[in-house]
Amino acid sequence: MTLRVGMIGLGAIHRAHILGYERAGGEASLVAVCDSDGAKAAAVAAKLGTKSYTNYLELFDSGEIDAVDILLPHHLHVAAVTAAIGAGLHVLVEKPAAPTAKAISELEALARARNVVLAVAENTRFVEAYGAVHRILEAGTLGTVEVVRTMVCGNATDRLRTVTDWKGRRDGTLGGVIYDSGAHSFYLLEWLFGGVTELRAIGAKRVAESEVEDFAVVVGKLGGGAEFLTEYTFTAEIPWSERLEVYGSSGSVIVDQLADPVVKIYGSGQDWTGHSDPKVPFAPDKWKMNSIAEEVLDFVHAINGHRPHAVSLEDIKVTMSIVEAAYKSMDSGSSLVNIPREE
Repeated sequence: MTLRVGMIGLGAIHRAHILGYERAGGEASLVAVCDSDGAKAAAVAAKLGTKSYTNYLELFDSGEIDAVDILLPHHLHVAAVTAAIGAGLHVLVEKPAAPTAKAISELEALARARNVVLAVAENTRFVEAYGAVHRILEAGTLGTVEVVRTMVCGNATDRLRTVTDWKGRRDGTLGGVIYDSGAHSFYLLEWLFGGVTELRAIGAKRVAESEVEDFAVVVGKLGGGAEFLTEYTFTAEIPWSERLEVYGSSGSVIVDQLADPVVKIYGSGQDWTGHSDPKVPFAPDKWKMNSIAEEVLDFVHAINGHRPHAVSLEDIKVTMSIVEAAYKSMDSGSSLVNIPREE
């Protein structure tokens, strides 16, 4: 049986989600799109051969879909997810799913009660380069991990300067770079490195018209004992990219989506050339789209295969608790904040 999917919110990221449903083949079909901009919804629907809506509640009540893909501005996620679950629909929602870990737990409970899948679109798990790092860590090639550094950079200056755009409004995005990009880095640290146990955060706002931080640094310790540093900027004149550096007792690995090769492994302090991972292609304009498409495909497989989505809600809740801790630190003058971890 083909899974019938509706998509609500047709910003730039919707194209990558469409690619995911195309890759699903006969397992899923995008049958409806919805956006408050009726002209946009009609244009996308005409291109895809689907129905269009401007009110997602009407779509949920139509009986035409089994699942919904929610790509709305951050502050609208909780209401839309709640309504979708109430309508008995499986849900894929873009990160961050909700403003707090507690709110995510509440949505999870609703989904469990209605026996539907609730999944969060966190593409980090599906980035090929990070999969390569996972294999390297599993092989023990680097020895004991001592320092981990990440960076997410790009330019959203025009959006931040536009007062009508939700990206720069605290009531729209709910936070700045830590809320938006920190969700990716903190998930990566949780997945590969034992998660964050303590942190300090600083932030700055370079775009005067914006209400949220567009630069931030978060440092601290990881569960395995390593130190970490994560950096974020929304004002860099460079294509959107991510970087990961892992320094171990026996070697190191550097991931840079704008470098060729993307993954470079070093065996020692005297290994001047290092070596690459040929399984990871250089695709600076495609790596993110492909990883998003794969997260969508996994959502389809989770529903059709009656299994959990690869990105667990437990990890998403922990990730959000770290985001909350980072804001607590930043708002209190970069004080040290401990992250309780279950034994």
